Amino acid sequence: MTEPNLIPESTAEEIIGELQALFARHNAGTALSAKAVFKPTKEFHTARHTLYSAEENMEIDKVVPVAASVKTKLGSSGTGEE
Repeated sequence: MTEPNLIPESTAEEIIGELQALFARHNAGTALSAKAVFKPTKEFHTARHTLYSAEENMEIDKVVPVAASVKTKLGSSGTGEE
């Protein structure tokens, strides 16, 4: 399930600018940070490797390395016993 974009793209840049100005007026610029999270769809990797050559994909990986994680069902002890 994909989360909807809650901020319209057409106003995002203006909103960010206003937030930066507001935080700067209150000497709180260091408290403001942004994080972009991209979650590829199930078809993303197939499409990417179909659209781009192996060399192009290696160049993409240099700019945006793949970050992968694995979730387990083990408990906090790591043994599966709780």
